Amino acid sequence: MRRLVIGGLVYVDRAFNVRGVGIVVLGYALTQVSVHDKLIAYPMNKEVEIRSIQVLDEDQDSVLPGTRVGLALRNVTLEEIEGGIQALIKPNTRFSKVIGDFMRFKWSEDAREIHVIFNGIKVMGKIENDHIILSRELPMVNGRAFIINVNAKPRSRG
Repeated sequence: MRRLVIGGLVYVDRAFNVRGVGIVVLGYALTQVSVHDKLIAYPMNKEVEIRSIQVLDEDQDSVLPGTRVGLALRNVTLEEIEGGIQALIKPNTRFSKVIGDFMRFKWSEDAREIHVIFNGIKVMGKIENDHIILSRELPMVNGRAFIINVNAKPRSRG
């Protein structure tokens, strides 16, 4: 499997408003981020700025990949991100709507519609020939994707 080391993202699992602070998102930094960095809120493609960073309730100027973070954001409202912010992405990150390099387990069924989870971001996809065509573009950063057929029927052991 190829490793793509282009751009980076912060996977977001919660977003809320804090009185006196503004919009705060919680998640995992999968890249280095610093106060005042400008990132793109995905999937709404809105530029935001990191106002402040907290790790375990302590202010930080920057964090390294793998850190659980709380980020106070500037230039966004709760209404804009309530619909499902999934990540904050560095502006130089490449996107793709096709996954061409994937491996099927020998016991897997031939599924057509699948769920793809990549760095915590979930999208739908369709398998066509030797490629997966995604319902929307995914940021291509380090990692492996999970490809899941949630409609697969349980198999009996036999």
